[in-house]
Amino acid sequence: FPLSWKTWQKHVHRNLTLALFLIVCTACSNPAEEAEQAMAAVHPKRTELEFRDLKRFPEDIICGQYNAVSVMGEETGYRRFIIRGGHANKRPSDPDYAIYCSSEPAKELQRLFGIGPVDHSNATLMQILADLNTLSEALESYEKDMYSLPTGKAGLEELVTSKVEVMAPRKYREGGYIEQLPQDPWHRPYLYKASQLGGVKGTYEIKSLGADGLAGGSGQDADVSTDHLDYLQHILATGT
Repeated sequence: FPLSWKTWQKHVHRNLTLALFLIVCTACSNPAEEAEQAMAAVHPKRTELEFRDLKRFPEDIICGQYNAVSVMGEETGYRRFIIRGGHANKRPSDPDYAIYCSSEPAKELQRLFGIGPVDHSNATLMQILADLNTLSEALESYEKDMYSLPTGKAGLEELVTSKVEVMAPRKYREGGYIEQLPQDPWHRPYLYKASQLGGVKGTYEIKSLGADGLAGGSGQDADVSTDHLDYLQHILATGT
């Protein structure tokens, strides 16, 4: 017998939902295909890739090992890799692999760097995280305009126009890149170091030495720097 309009709508909605579920599950159940596509982008075309121990982790991360076999039959041997956001890292660091390829990344972060607990109730860590993000954004904008990072004695003060006279300002932003420099939760300035060669994009690190003001430590005394930003954001995003 003919279906009513409402019944037909429910029928269509249910079938569309089921189809979408099957598509998503098919993609989720086939990490080998995703690994093949991502790793092929960072390997020569005339190479056959073999995979083993593939596992999927939160934030659509795939971890495992790969072996690259050339047309001449030469093999690299199995090596670790990580795929995040569809992009392959065929030489992940030990901390990267330990944290991103774990079902308990917060425990791995604490084991490796003493940082924790990683949750929104940890007010000092959340303040450091917010400050490091703010300073990083300011530095990225500064480098984009100035073609270099602050590397002189003034350091981060170059982000604040009222504090320092910048040489050869090029496109220095009127009003500066940050109103004032934040201090860490223990009222100490953040440590900063940067390196730059020629026109190559520079590297930098901004760090708090924790409550004790000394290198190392754990919990409130742990050093937290921009090197840990991605780890912290990953853990907070996944709740793990």
